[in-house]
Amino acid sequence: PVPHRGRPNEPGWVRVVGEFVAELRGEDVEVVRRATSANTARLFGLPPLPD
Repeated sequence: PVPHRGRPNEPGWVRVVGEFVAELRGEDVEVVRRATSANTARLFGLPPLPD
Protein backbone atom coordinates (compact mmCIF):
# COMPACT_ATOMS: atom_id res chain seq x y z
CA PRO A 1 0.00 0.00 0.00
CA VAL A 2 1.10 3.53 -0.77
CA PRO A 3 2.02 4.73 2.73
CA HIS A 4 4.25 1.66 3.13
CA ARG A 5 5.55 1.17 -0.40
CA GLY A 6 9.13 -0.09 -0.56
CA ARG A 7 9.03 -1.54 2.95
CA PRO A 8 8.55 -5.21 3.91
CA ASN A 9 4.93 -6.31 4.09
CA GLU A 10 3.30 -6.74 7.51
CA PRO A 11 0.03 -8.38 8.59
CA GLY A 12 -1.09 -5.06 10.06
CA TRP A 13 -1.56 -3.67 6.56
CA VAL A 14 -4.28 -6.17 5.62
CA ARG A 15 -6.93 -3.57 6.48
CA VAL A 16 -5.30 -0.97 4.22
CA VAL A 17 -5.11 -3.46 1.34
CA GLY A 18 -8.74 -4.50 1.87
CA GLU A 19 -9.86 -0.88 1.78
CA PHE A 20 -7.92 -0.35 -1.44
CA VAL A 21 -9.41 -3.46 -3.06
CA ALA A 22 -12.91 -2.37 -2.05
CA GLU A 23 -12.32 1.05 -3.57
CA LEU A 24 -10.98 -0.43 -6.82
CA ARG A 25 -13.97 -2.75 -7.12
CA GLY A 26 -16.52 -0.15 -6.07
CA GLU A 27 -17.63 -2.36 -3.18
CA ASP A 28 -18.19 -1.82 0.49
CA VAL A 29 -15.24 -2.79 2.69
CA GLU A 30 -17.50 -5.20 4.58
CA VAL A 31 -18.25 -7.12 1.36
CA VAL A 32 -14.52 -7.55 0.72
CA ARG A 33 -13.92 -8.55 4.35
CA ARG A 34 -16.57 -11.25 4.24
CA ALA A 35 -15.32 -12.61 0.91
CA THR A 36 -11.69 -12.77 2.01
CA SER A 37 -12.63 -14.33 5.36
CA ALA A 38 -14.70 -17.01 3.62
CA ASN A 39 -11.92 -17.68 1.09
CA THR A 40 -9.32 -17.97 3.86
CA ALA A 41 -11.47 -20.40 5.85
CA ARG A 42 -12.07 -22.51 2.74
CA LEU A 43 -8.38 -22.50 1.75
CA PHE A 44 -7.17 -23.64 5.17
CA GLY A 45 -10.10 -25.96 5.91
CA LEU A 46 -11.31 -23.85 8.82
CA PRO A 47 -14.90 -23.45 9.94
CA PRO A 48 -16.56 -20.36 8.48
CA LEU A 49 -16.42 -17.26 10.63
CA PRO A 50 -19.73 -15.98 11.99
CA ASP A 51 -21.12 -12.90 10.25
